[in-house]
Amino acid sequence: MSLARRVDAAVREAIGRGELPGAVVLVARDGRKLLHRAWGQAQVRPVRIPMRTDTVFDLASLTKPLATALSLMTLAEDGRIAWRDRVSRHLPRFTGGGKERVTLLDLATHTGGLDDRGLYDHARPMVTTARARDLLWDKELFAPPGTAYLYADLNYIALGWVVEAAAGMPLDAWFARRVARPLGLKDTGFRPPARQQARCAATADGVARGVVHDPRARDLGGVAGHAGLFGTAAEVWAITQAILDGGVRRGKRILSPAGCAAMTAVQSPAGLRPRMIGWDSDPDGVGPRGDFFPAGGFGHTGFTGTSVWSDPASRTVVVILTNRVHPDGKGNADPLRRRVANLVAASLPVSRTVPRGTVQSARGMSRRVQVLTGADVLAADGFKALAGKRIGLVTNLSVLNRGGKTTLDLLAAAPGITLAALFTPEHGLEAKVEEKISSGRHGRLKIPVHSLYGETFKPKPAWLEGLDALVVDLPDIGVRFYTYHATLGYCLEAAAAARIEVIVLDRPNPVTGLRVEGPLLPKDRWGFTGYTALPVVHGLTLGELGRFMNGEHKIGARLSVVTMQGWRRALWFDETGLPWANPSPNIRTLTQAILYPAVGLLEPTTVSVGRGTDAPFERFGAPWLDGERVARELNARRLPGVRFHPASFTPTASVHANATCRGVALSLTDRDAFRPVLTGLTLADVVVRVHPDFFFLPALDRLLGCLPARKALADLVPPPVVSSGWEADELGFENLRRRYLLY
Repeated sequence: MSLARRVDAAVREAIGRGELPGAVVLVARDGRKLLHRAWGQAQVRPVRIPMRTDTVFDLASLTKPLATALSLMTLAEDGRIAWRDRVSRHLPRFTGGGKERVTLLDLATHTGGLDDRGLYDHARPMVTTARARDLLWDKELFAPPGTAYLYADLNYIALGWVVEAAAGMPLDAWFARRVARPLGLKDTGFRPPARQQARCAATADGVARGVVHDPRARDLGGVAGHAGLFGTAAEVWAITQAILDGGVRRGKRILSPAGCAAMTAVQSPAGLRPRMIGWDSDPDGVGPRGDFFPAGGFGHTGFTGTSVWSDPASRTVVVILTNRVHPDGKGNADPLRRRVANLVAASLPVSRTVPRGTVQSARGMSRRVQVLTGADVLAADGFKALAGKRIGLVTNLSVLNRGGKTTLDLLAAAPGITLAALFTPEHGLEAKVEEKISSGRHGRLKIPVHSLYGETFKPKPAWLEGLDALVVDLPDIGVRFYTYHATLGYCLEAAAAARIEVIVLDRPNPVTGLRVEGPLLPKDRWGFTGYTALPVVHGLTLGELGRFMNGEHKIGARLSVVTMQGWRRALWFDETGLPWANPSPNIRTLTQAILYPAVGLLEPTTVSVGRGTDAPFERFGAPWLDGERVARELNARRLPGVRFHPASFTPTASVHANATCRGVALSLTDRDAFRPVLTGLTLADVVVRVHPDFFFLPALDRLLGCLPARKALADLVPPPVVSSGWEADELGFENLRRRYLLY
């Protein structure tokens, strides 16, 4: 099937599902359009207006890279600004509250310490530019510049005023002079004139077509650095293609090649989310890059349902413009963005999608062969982040770097560092113990080994005396009830109280960083098997978990993350090239890590989950279970990515130890399609229907953490209906976690 037909099917399905009323998609390669089509409606009420390829869209936050950042780059090339300028050089009242050291680059990469608190206070509407400026002048930073990432509109509102100050004219006028007119753009600019408004896509009810949807941009008169730009798909492509082509479009130059290179290179401080000037380098959570385009591209999204992604390796641009906020603001363009990006990437010849230094995986997507863990990156930098410090190391011996060396051995031999104490999580230093563990001393290193799975989960104050930092390197597997993330949370609390820093050496989430599934854990169930409000499968790395817990719990720890190099959120662990070591006694393979959130949900119930066998979490059963019937019923449910087979086994530990269990074995058929939490619910549903007198359904609450779901299963509500009840949780979490993502 051709790319055009596949994209057509994807867009029609999104419209049919009510995710958006209409869309325009443009795909280009090597400066030539391969696809440019419109679907659905530009307006559905009060009257229906069909979408057209020349429909003008409210581009929302695409304003940031396409108008504001690009305008600033032209001013930099004119010598009117420099990216390392203090903001106060151009906005003299930008002082106080820690703002004196903030640079233009800090604002451009969302690392300047500004947030949007107060900006969206609808009880006190900000109806004038003067009012907005007063807010900015009075604002205090939430963190010193260059130490934290937070996406905030106020960064680009301020940069819009910098354009005005440096250019001597408003942002819209400078953009028209230096970008739109040289590129021959007819439909891209702020405040569309009357002749264009009839072609504008509708946004929310009550907002006229051609009037910016963003309320703050409306308050600022329709011209703002963060939102307000309107344009068509063809002209969004024209601007992006000009940047991809070194600043030239049809013989007209708007930037130098050096300016384009600087604009599309990661400019944020090491250890923070990698952002470019205006552009995002890896917005996996919201879809425009998809799963298959390699690292090194640039793009952005807009709240109204707009996005653009450019892949320099294949010289491909994908523009997707939708009006997903029309009519009621409940649409969602993210699934379509991801699906179309995947279709386009999959249509490229292998030579255009696999840059040097990568290999092809069995799934046909490119994967890097040089993923470096945080420990690898730390070592390559000469351990500078730890120089001269007395550290406590939170780790176990399953934590290996690219060369197969443990982080313990790496830091014990590192020059200029004093390894003063070890802290071990559940399962102990060797990651092999199932019971509570006592503290002791390390025989070779002669340093204390403090157990965080014995008399306490949190480091005692006395254990932290004399330390400058806690270094954490733990092998989390991406599941809420896997306890290593809780150990990190308790370490953050203890370090904050002791006023010492925490440094996380990041490593891959083995089941990818894309998967989010399951209900959020309610606060009354927070604890060691669920430290915070996470879904069952959260898609975060340990470093991102630390940022999430530190931020959402307002712990206040001095946290930094040594990020990986070469890792992408779509990578499974076996695609990283890193050596595997069992992170705990009963997670011995990647397959078991993938199945763990499904079969593991049953662990508090009356069935064995294979502990004490050679394949834990790949099977479940009990002496009383009818394995043939349960397997047959499960296969009839047609769950994605998994098949079921009758199996007998005799566990030597845990539930039904030394008893012959009749049961079911699980076989993964498509790990990308597999939905572990839905599968776990279905396992429980089938067993309780077949064996209502033997299966203790309330025990499901312990790890699922969702009483309504268990009650629904008790009422024989089908699992797909039950799981649909937490879709809002999943979407809300995906939106919340974006501010903490590092990759």
